[in-house]
Amino acid sequence: MSLWQGVKGAQLELAAIPNPVQKLRRIASISKLFASEILGTIALAPFAARASALYRSLPALDSYNPSEAHPVYVIKDVNYSTAAPRNTVDLYVPEEAAATAHAGQQGRHSGNVPVMVFVHGGVWAAGEKWHYAPLANCLARLGILACVVSYTLYPDALVPQIVQEVSAALDWAVENVEQYGGDKQQVSLVGHSAGAQLCMMALLQRAKTIHEAKQTPQQNLLTTLPHQKNGSPAMPKQFVAVTGVYDIAKHYAYEKQRGVHELSTMKRAMGGFDGFAAMSPAIILGAALQRQHVANKQQSQHHRSQTVRYSTCITQQQRQQQECELPAGDFYNSFQLSGESIAHRIGFDRGSDQYSAAEAALQLQSEAGMRDIMQFPLEAAAHLPPTVLVSSCTDVTVPWYESAEMYHKLLDAGVPVKHLVYNKVRETDSSRRSCL
Repeated sequence: MSLWQGVKGAQLELAAIPNPVQKLRRIASISKLFASEILGTIALAPFAARASALYRSLPALDSYNPSEAHPVYVIKDVNYSTAAPRNTVDLYVPEEAAATAHAGQQGRHSGNVPVMVFVHGGVWAAGEKWHYAPLANCLARLGILACVVSYTLYPDALVPQIVQEVSAALDWAVENVEQYGGDKQQVSLVGHSAGAQLCMMALLQRAKTIHEAKQTPQQNLLTTLPHQKNGSPAMPKQFVAVTGVYDIAKHYAYEKQRGVHELSTMKRAMGGFDGFAAMSPAIILGAALQRQHVANKQQSQHHRSQTVRYSTCITQQQRQQQECELPAGDFYNSFQLSGESIAHRIGFDRGSDQYSAAEAALQLQSEAGMRDIMQFPLEAAAHLPPTVLVSSCTDVTVPWYESAEMYHKLLDAGVPVKHLVYNKVRETDSSRRSCL
């Protein structure tokens, strides 16, 4: 988490606790959390020093000389948009593309190396491009043009704005990578943690736009989408989502169990509880799947009765919640047995009537009291790129079953998807290692 934003969150949480004894207990637990976070930051100091040194040492593309070639060149702080100061990207150019990139800056465009557009995480409130210099340098050495994106951080922007910035970065990459030696037909989008959520939201919006473009007369689209070719945004060749958060309310419930829900900037970055569903890719896809399910006339009377039973159970538990919280924040108490909640997210009960009934009821619960979510047509999922979800069994920041749940949503929507689950890899390791 961002330590400064964590302090602000702690102040707000403590101010809302009237009981002095409870406040002292919470101060003690918060102190332990901050101590752990500070120790973790100190442990990362050697990596940060190496990353910073590497970032400063890489030669700029302007210095390119065919007789003294380097494995990797860097172009720093290229604006992908003028909307905000942090709308910049660093390009790590492999040696085989350096000559083309050097010529491309002079107006001669031609590229053929694959491209990676990387969107970092950091609880939507932290992260700098230089942190990922080792990763980008490694990929460039493998012959990949690596584009590391920065975006406006909370509190200067909320997540809906950041999603638009990430989408603008993808637009820029597709339109401009050829002049840096990249192949615009081989652009892969990679998002890590909060970055994976931002990318998935951007892709859902773009897929919806493409679908609508095919349904709308071209002359109307030219006025509503002036910056898009033929009224449709381009899609990456593939999307890699590393330890992403796809259902904000459920992750908030998990953070609450860990005691970090108010220290984390997630709730604030979403604009509060009522913004959770609108920024949850799993909820948006789940709503589309439920609409299709309701439209299917093959539902049985037994299934309908099961849905009512689950809905009744959830409604009773909603009444027991504090007034300041919305029903969606209590997912883990929505089942008769506590172990059923995670098992359901993993999909152990898939194919049963109970699974379908629970999904229908939980979808209603997830949208209750929330701002309106994107009305994503299920047919638009055909425009989403093939997706690889990556998670780890030992990740306690974003549990692997959050990706498992998103995997099933994408699979049911017809998206080509694979879920890779690793062992003994922590959430922060993806940025510390030289390569994924």
